[in-house]
Amino acid sequence: MSTLSSFAIEELRFTALILVVNISAAFFIYWLLNLSRLSKWLNASKDIAPSFLSISALLFGLFVTNLASDVWTRHSDANLILINETSAIQSLLSTAKNLGGKEELKLNTAVNNYVDAVLTKEWPAMADGDDQNRGTAEAEFEALSQIATQIVLQASQHRVIENRLMPPIDNIRTARLRRLYLAHDEISFVKWRSVGTFSLLLLLSVGIVHLRSERAMIITFAIAIICILASELILFNNKSPYQGRDPIKPNMLAESIKET
Repeated sequence: MSTLSSFAIEELRFTALILVVNISAAFFIYWLLNLSRLSKWLNASKDIAPSFLSISALLFGLFVTNLASDVWTRHSDANLILINETSAIQSLLSTAKNLGGKEELKLNTAVNNYVDAVLTKEWPAMADGDDQNRGTAEAEFEALSQIATQIVLQASQHRVIENRLMPPIDNIRTARLRRLYLAHDEISFVKWRSVGTFSLLLLLSVGIVHLRSERAMIITFAIAIICILASELILFNNKSPYQGRDPIKPNMLAESIKET
Protein backbone atom coordinates (compact mmCIF):
# COMPACT_ATOMS: atom_id res chain seq x y z
CA MET A 1 0.00 0.00 0.00
CA SER A 2 1.39 3.36 -1.00
CA THR A 3 1.92 6.24 1.40
CA LEU A 4 -0.84 8.26 -0.25
CA SER A 5 -3.45 5.49 -0.11
CA SER A 6 -2.50 4.65 3.47
CA PHE A 7 -2.88 8.26 4.54
CA ALA A 8 -6.09 8.61 2.53
CA ILE A 9 -7.65 5.76 4.51
CA GLU A 10 -6.54 7.33 7.79
CA GLU A 11 -7.93 10.68 6.64
CA LEU A 12 -11.25 9.07 5.69
CA ARG A 13 -11.53 7.45 9.11
CA PHE A 14 -10.77 10.73 10.84
CA THR A 15 -13.33 12.59 8.71
CA ALA A 16 -15.97 9.95 9.46
CA LEU A 17 -15.19 10.13 13.18
CA ILE A 18 -15.49 13.93 13.29
CA LEU A 19 -18.75 13.86 11.34
CA VAL A 20 -20.32 11.09 13.43
CA VAL A 21 -19.33 12.70 16.74
CA ASN A 22 -20.44 16.22 15.85
CA ILE A 23 -23.64 15.24 14.03
CA SER A 24 -24.57 12.94 16.92
CA ALA A 25 -23.85 15.78 19.35
CA ALA A 26 -26.00 18.16 17.28
CA PHE A 27 -28.91 15.69 17.26
CA PHE A 28 -28.59 15.17 21.00
CA ILE A 29 -28.48 18.92 21.69
CA TYR A 30 -31.48 19.45 19.40
CA TRP A 31 -33.41 16.73 21.25
CA LEU A 32 -32.38 18.14 24.61
CA LEU A 33 -33.46 21.68 23.75
CA ASN A 34 -36.67 20.86 21.87
CA LEU A 35 -37.99 17.40 22.73
CA SER A 36 -36.71 16.34 26.15
CA ARG A 37 -38.43 16.97 29.49
CA LEU A 38 -35.97 19.78 30.09
CA SER A 39 -36.95 21.56 26.88
CA LYS A 40 -39.80 23.55 28.47
CA TRP A 41 -37.55 24.83 31.22
CA LEU A 42 -34.78 25.61 28.73
CA ASN A 43 -37.15 27.34 26.32
CA ALA A 44 -38.31 29.57 29.13
CA SER A 45 -34.85 31.12 28.96
CA LYS A 46 -34.98 32.39 25.39
CA ASP A 47 -33.51 35.73 26.25
CA ILE A 48 -29.95 34.48 26.58
CA ALA A 49 -27.72 37.06 24.91
CA PRO A 50 -26.28 35.92 21.55
CA SER A 51 -22.91 37.19 22.74
CA PHE A 52 -22.87 34.14 25.02
CA LEU A 53 -21.85 32.18 21.92
CA SER A 54 -18.59 34.10 21.76
CA ILE A 55 -17.29 32.40 24.92
CA SER A 56 -17.22 28.86 23.52
CA ALA A 57 -16.29 30.15 20.06
CA LEU A 58 -13.33 32.00 21.56
CA LEU A 59 -12.17 28.92 23.47
CA PHE A 60 -12.53 26.72 20.37
CA GLY A 61 -10.59 29.24 18.27
CA LEU A 62 -7.92 29.56 20.95
CA PHE A 63 -7.22 25.82 21.10
CA VAL A 64 -7.36 25.46 17.31
CA THR A 65 -4.82 28.28 17.02
CA ASN A 66 -2.62 26.63 19.65
CA LEU A 67 -2.72 23.32 17.81
CA ALA A 68 -2.13 25.02 14.45
CA SER A 69 0.90 26.80 15.90
CA ASP A 70 2.42 23.44 16.84
CA VAL A 71 1.67 22.04 13.38
CA TRP A 72 3.28 24.88 11.45
CA THR A 73 6.26 25.04 13.83
CA ARG A 74 6.94 21.35 13.23
CA HIS A 75 6.84 21.91 9.46
CA SER A 76 9.23 24.84 9.72
CA ASP A 77 11.58 22.81 11.94
CA ALA A 78 11.47 19.87 9.54
CA ASN A 79 12.55 22.06 6.62
CA LEU A 80 15.41 23.52 8.64
CA ILE A 81 16.50 20.04 9.78
CA LEU A 82 16.62 18.84 6.16
CA ILE A 83 18.77 21.84 5.19
CA ASN A 84 21.16 21.25 8.11
CA GLU A 85 21.53 17.55 7.40
CA THR A 86 22.11 18.17 3.68
CA SER A 87 24.65 20.88 4.47
CA ALA A 88 26.55 18.51 6.77
CA ILE A 89 26.57 15.79 4.08
CA GLN A 90 27.92 18.22 1.49
CA SER A 91 30.59 19.37 3.95
CA LEU A 92 31.78 15.77 4.41
CA LEU A 93 31.91 15.20 0.67
CA SER A 94 33.84 18.43 0.16
CA THR A 95 36.37 17.44 2.83
CA ALA A 96 36.75 13.96 1.29
CA LYS A 97 38.14 15.56 -1.88
CA ASN A 98 41.07 16.87 0.16
CA LEU A 99 41.90 13.48 1.63
CA GLY A 100 42.70 11.60 -1.54
CA GLY A 101 43.45 7.90 -1.88
CA LYS A 102 41.69 5.24 0.18
CA GLU A 103 40.44 7.68 2.80
CA GLU A 104 38.52 9.66 0.18
CA LEU A 105 36.95 6.51 -1.23
CA LYS A 106 36.02 5.14 2.20
CA LEU A 107 34.44 8.39 3.34
CA ASN A 108 32.53 8.89 0.09
CA THR A 109 31.25 5.30 0.25
CA ALA A 110 30.14 5.69 3.86
CA VAL A 111 28.33 8.95 3.11
CA ASN A 112 26.59 7.43 0.09
CA ASN A 113 25.58 4.35 2.08
CA TYR A 114 24.10 6.51 4.82
CA VAL A 115 22.13 8.77 2.48
CA ASP A 116 20.92 5.75 0.50
CA ALA A 117 19.70 4.10 3.74
CA VAL A 118 17.86 7.28 4.70
CA LEU A 119 16.22 7.58 1.28
CA THR A 120 15.25 3.93 0.83
CA LYS A 121 14.51 2.80 4.41
CA GLU A 122 14.30 5.54 7.01
CA TRP A 123 12.35 8.19 5.09
CA PRO A 124 9.67 5.77 3.77
CA ALA A 125 9.13 4.59 7.35
CA MET A 126 8.75 8.22 8.42
CA ALA A 127 6.25 8.86 5.62
CA ASP A 128 4.24 5.77 6.61
CA GLY A 129 4.39 6.51 10.33
CA ASP A 130 5.97 3.06 10.72
CA ASP A 131 7.33 3.05 14.27
CA GLN A 132 8.59 -0.53 13.97
CA ASN A 133 11.15 0.56 11.36
CA ARG A 134 12.13 3.74 13.15
CA GLY A 135 15.82 4.58 12.81
CA THR A 136 16.64 1.98 10.14
CA ALA A 137 19.68 3.99 8.98
CA GLU A 138 21.35 3.70 12.39
CA ALA A 139 23.92 1.13 11.28
CA GLU A 140 24.95 3.19 8.25
CA PHE A 141 25.29 6.33 10.34
CA GLU A 142 27.44 4.58 12.94
CA ALA A 143 29.64 3.21 10.14
CA LEU A 144 30.02 6.74 8.73
CA SER A 145 30.87 8.11 12.18
CA GLN A 146 33.43 5.37 12.78
CA ILE A 147 35.19 5.95 9.46
CA ALA A 148 35.37 9.71 10.07
CA THR A 149 36.82 9.06 13.53
CA GLN A 150 39.42 6.65 12.16
CA ILE A 151 40.53 9.24 9.60
CA VAL A 152 40.84 11.90 12.28
CA LEU A 153 42.84 9.63 14.63
CA GLN A 154 45.57 8.92 12.09
CA ALA A 155 48.87 10.15 13.47
CA SER A 156 49.80 11.94 10.27
CA GLN A 157 46.43 13.60 9.87
CA HIS A 158 46.28 17.39 9.82
CA ARG A 159 44.39 19.11 12.61
CA VAL A 160 42.25 20.96 10.07
CA ILE A 161 40.74 17.67 8.90
CA GLU A 162 39.41 16.98 12.41
CA ASN A 163 37.74 20.38 12.45
CA ARG A 164 36.24 19.66 9.04
CA LEU A 165 34.98 16.11 9.76
CA MET A 166 33.69 15.91 13.33
CA PRO A 167 31.30 18.93 13.43
CA PRO A 168 29.35 17.67 10.36
CA ILE A 169 29.08 14.22 11.96
CA ASP A 170 27.66 15.78 15.13
CA ASN A 171 25.30 17.92 13.03
CA ILE A 172 24.03 14.85 11.16
CA ARG A 173 23.49 13.02 14.46
CA THR A 174 21.49 15.91 15.90
CA ALA A 175 19.49 16.53 12.71
CA ARG A 176 18.65 12.84 12.40
CA LEU A 177 17.43 12.56 15.99
CA ARG A 178 15.27 15.66 15.57
CA ARG A 179 13.92 14.36 12.25
CA LEU A 180 12.94 11.02 13.78
CA TYR A 181 11.32 12.77 16.72
CA LEU A 182 9.15 14.93 14.46
CA ALA A 183 8.20 11.93 12.31
CA HIS A 184 7.29 9.44 15.03
CA ASP A 185 6.32 11.50 18.10
CA GLU A 186 3.00 13.16 17.36
CA ILE A 187 1.48 16.30 18.87
CA SER A 188 0.07 15.74 22.34
CA PHE A 189 -3.29 13.96 22.28
CA VAL A 190 -4.48 16.35 24.99
CA LYS A 191 -4.41 19.22 22.48
CA TRP A 192 -6.47 17.28 19.95
CA ARG A 193 -8.91 16.24 22.68
CA SER A 194 -9.22 19.86 23.83
CA VAL A 195 -10.19 20.99 20.33
CA GLY A 196 -12.79 18.20 20.17
CA THR A 197 -14.20 19.09 23.59
CA PHE A 198 -14.60 22.77 22.79
CA SER A 199 -16.17 21.96 19.42
CA LEU A 200 -18.96 20.17 21.32
CA LEU A 201 -19.35 23.13 23.68
CA LEU A 202 -19.56 25.37 20.61
CA LEU A 203 -22.47 23.29 19.28
CA LEU A 204 -24.21 23.48 22.65
CA SER A 205 -23.85 27.27 22.67
CA VAL A 206 -25.20 27.45 19.11
CA GLY A 207 -28.26 25.49 20.16
CA ILE A 208 -28.96 27.57 23.27
CA VAL A 209 -28.57 30.88 21.46
CA HIS A 210 -31.07 29.76 18.78
CA LEU A 211 -33.83 28.52 21.09
CA ARG A 212 -36.27 30.94 19.47
CA SER A 213 -36.12 29.23 16.08
CA GLU A 214 -35.65 25.50 15.41
CA ARG A 215 -34.91 26.18 11.74
CA ALA A 216 -32.20 28.70 12.58
CA MET A 217 -30.81 26.20 15.09
CA ILE A 218 -30.56 23.45 12.46
CA ILE A 219 -28.97 25.76 9.86
CA THR A 220 -26.43 27.07 12.38
CA PHE A 221 -25.64 23.53 13.51
CA ALA A 222 -24.83 22.62 9.90
CA ILE A 223 -22.60 25.67 9.43
CA ALA A 224 -20.80 25.06 12.74
CA ILE A 225 -20.17 21.39 11.90
CA ILE A 226 -18.74 22.35 8.49
CA CYS A 227 -16.40 24.88 10.15
CA ILE A 228 -15.33 22.36 12.80
CA LEU A 229 -14.72 19.66 10.19
CA ALA A 230 -12.73 21.99 7.91
CA SER A 231 -10.46 23.29 10.68
CA GLU A 232 -9.78 19.88 12.22
CA LEU A 233 -9.27 18.20 8.83
CA ILE A 234 -6.72 20.82 7.74
CA LEU A 235 -4.82 20.31 10.99
CA PHE A 236 -5.00 16.53 10.62
CA ASN A 237 -3.67 16.69 7.06
CA ASN A 238 -0.59 18.50 8.36
CA LYS A 239 -0.09 16.78 11.71
CA SER A 240 3.22 15.32 10.50
CA PRO A 241 5.68 17.20 8.24
CA TYR A 242 6.44 13.91 6.46
CA GLN A 243 2.86 12.77 5.78
CA GLY A 244 -0.29 14.23 4.27
CA ARG A 245 -1.05 15.80 0.92
CA ASP A 246 2.09 17.95 0.69
CA PRO A 247 4.82 16.28 2.77
CA ILE A 248 8.44 17.33 3.00
CA LYS A 249 10.49 15.20 0.62
CA PRO A 250 14.21 14.34 0.79
CA ASN A 251 14.99 15.65 -2.71
CA MET A 252 17.63 18.01 -1.37
CA LEU A 253 19.37 15.14 0.41
CA ALA A 254 19.26 12.97 -2.70
CA GLU A 255 20.74 15.75 -4.84
CA SER A 256 23.71 16.11 -2.46
CA ILE A 257 25.25 12.76 -3.47
CA LYS A 258 24.49 12.74 -7.19
CA GLU A 259 27.95 13.99 -8.16
CA THR A 260 29.86 11.42 -6.09
